[in-house]
Amino acid sequence: MVCEVEDVDGNMVAYQDKIADVLVKFFHQKFQYKEVNIDDSLLDVIPELISDQDQVMIEAYEWLKTLFASAKISVMINGGPQGFFSMERGLKHGDPLSPIFFVLMEEVLSRNLTKLVELKKLQPMVIRKGVHPTHLFFADDVFIFSNGSNKILEALITLLKNYQDSSGQIINKQKSKCFVDGCTPSRRNQISSLMQMELTTFPNKYLGVILKPGRVKSATVWPVVEMMQSYLAAWKGKMLSFHDRMVLIKSVLCSVPIYNMAVYKWPSSVIKIYEKIIRNFLWTGDSEVRKHETLGWSKVCAPFNEGGLGDTPLIETVSCIDRVKDKLHMTVSDIMENDEWRIPCTLQDFIPDSLPTISGDQDKLIWSGYLKGSFSTSSVVEKIRNKEQKIHWPHQIWKKILHPSIASNVWKIQQCVYINDEKIKTAWSISCGPAVSANTYGNGMAAFGIIARNYESQVIGVVSGGTSITTTYIVDALAVVWDIEWGIKLQCSRILIRSHSLTVIEDAKKGVMPWCLQSRWMKAKKKITEIIYEQCYKEVNFSATELAKQGARLPQGSVVVNEGKPSSIAQVEVLGIKYYRFC
Repeated sequence: MVCEVEDVDGNMVAYQDKIADVLVKFFHQKFQYKEVNIDDSLLDVIPELISDQDQVMIEAYEWLKTLFASAKISVMINGGPQGFFSMERGLKHGDPLSPIFFVLMEEVLSRNLTKLVELKKLQPMVIRKGVHPTHLFFADDVFIFSNGSNKILEALITLLKNYQDSSGQIINKQKSKCFVDGCTPSRRNQISSLMQMELTTFPNKYLGVILKPGRVKSATVWPVVEMMQSYLAAWKGKMLSFHDRMVLIKSVLCSVPIYNMAVYKWPSSVIKIYEKIIRNFLWTGDSEVRKHETLGWSKVCAPFNEGGLGDTPLIETVSCIDRVKDKLHMTVSDIMENDEWRIPCTLQDFIPDSLPTISGDQDKLIWSGYLKGSFSTSSVVEKIRNKEQKIHWPHQIWKKILHPSIASNVWKIQQCVYINDEKIKTAWSISCGPAVSANTYGNGMAAFGIIARNYESQVIGVVSGGTSITTTYIVDALAVVWDIEWGIKLQCSRILIRSHSLTVIEDAKKGVMPWCLQSRWMKAKKKITEIIYEQCYKEVNFSATELAKQGARLPQGSVVVNEGKPSSIAQVEVLGIKYYRFC
């Protein structure tokens, strides 16, 4: 909502109809045709930047001008269109001429900055081994390096002013920053006032990278790790399948640090933490939870035909022995003598015997890791990565006809790393008296089932109960209360209660129960010396699930108690057998 505006005379306008008139007049004048001063240096740049295809497009300028002039636009002011005028200046969104003109004008600015350096009107900030950077361009971001004397700054300001007048582009000084060092605070303030830009210091972000002088420390690249953690906080890892998490890792998490790694050499400690977070998220869906039985990370990152997932690990270091480290700066001339190869004995194991014939021509840099001799990052990774033995079965499971989730589950079974956490193991060896497992079942009629075992995992009794229609939470809580009351009847002093409901288990540990069961629960647990609550999956508690299904056929409030293992239960969980589920 535009409440008031300031016109060209500096007067404040508050009436809505006058606000619309002022804005329409402003944009109408902005898009009217105007003469523009073109820098002569632009004529020298055009032949080098414009291709034949671009030239054909420019020759059709009269047709394009007619097309632009025929377009009419309105201005949306406070929810409604105002005005209806032609566009005789500027470019529309998506116009193919826009990037051409932009590059042309940026090239003019770049050449003028270089010309200032040649005329010694702009002095570089630093010179190292003959290299003196003066400016960096990236799209519409410009980074200029210069000495901070008054004459140099005035020449730079004049150049930027002429560029704005010629190109029509405006430098946004509110978003610009000025880095000044090596002078007094008063001089810093003078430079800031002269450039009309705010002062800033290192570390600072530029193009998504934290700029900081000196050695790269963990804190320099740690924001990238925090960015990845912010992604994980928004993802519900446990709600995603193994294959879904793998896709997110490949497409997002492994791509996040690439840009930063192109600028900085990451400390190995940060790389290990980054890979640890990715590894935990892949196996458990939680970056903080570690799965005990997994496949080695180097094997996971191997190609598909080697039994991996086709991912690429973050390379920490390249291992090489001391004999190689001592000769890292060796050149070809060091192993040549009289136009013949003379390989030192210490390097004969690393340099192949079949070296090319010395022709005496000009030297050429060749990367031996790739057949065509050109360097590529992928060939380096292939050269130094840990290689596994190739196997035959991966091409049978990674097919388009097979659902990716099924394929990833088959891969886990083949690698013997299926879900096998402590919650899914049959851990009946806990010597705390009878172990009571409870599950609920809801298919219109809610019910619960309980199976009790002694410390030797022998079934000592089962319970099936019907509760008619109610909430799942109430049924799960009722099953826990029944567990404790039944433990009292069995004269137990210590019991272990296992339920598939994580909510009820956590609430019971906190001392929270539904108000309708609170008094029964408080009265019953006073008679038990120790109660251990544990959450488990239904796959490891299938006998209790079967009892709950039988209870669903009972009338409301009816409970059937049997001693020992009844014949209605076909099978029960067996000690020492691992039960698993796919996720």
